[in-house]
Amino acid sequence: MPKFKGELVKQVKEENEKQKEQLQLKEKYGVKQEDVVIIEKNHFIKFFVMTLARIIRTAASILIFFLSVTGLAALIYPVSRMELIRQGWNIYYELTDFLPFL
Repeated sequence: MPKFKGELVKQVKEENEKQKEQLQLKEKYGVKQEDVVIIEKNHFIKFFVMTLARIIRTAASILIFFLSVTGLAALIYPVSRMELIRQGWNIYYELTDFLPFL
């Protein structure tokens, strides 16, 4: 008998979870009807685009952080400021030699 009782309790818990989920989805999408069942599907393209956007946003944030730290170091220390300016000119000259249209 306990085996059947355990399965019955499990089924009741699953039904309660589904009802709670349906209530949340109805609130999310603004559905007022009670006899409507909402099924939310994951779309691969939407998931891929959102993940790609998060990766790009995170990479940009990390890049901005390191650039701001470098700029702050250049403002505080005059030796590093001059070295960064010299390095910047060297990069510019290298690019003008490498790329003819600059």
